[in-house]
Amino acid sequence: MEKYELSKNVFQSQLKPRARLVLNCLIYHCNKNGECFPALKTIAAECGYGLTTVKRALKDLVESEFITKQAHFII
Repeated sequence: MEKYELSKNVFQSQLKPRARLVLNCLIYHCNKNGECFPALKTIAAECGYGLTTVKRALKDLVESEFITKQAHFII
C-alpha cells in the first residue's frame, strides 16, 4: 500500500486522535517495506506530544493491530 492509502485509512479508523497522529508520523517515516525506526523523541517532537503520550499512542496502535513493534538495537 502506498503512503497516501495508508494515511487515508488512518483517518477512517476509530483510533484516538493521538494514535492517528502518531501513526501518520510513522507512515511518513516508513520505507518501501513498511518499516520505520524513528526514535520516540523524534515522534514526540514532530507530533508535539510528550514521550508518555507517544508511548500510550504506540500501545494503542499495537493493541488495535495497526502496527507491530520490534526491538531495534544499534551497536
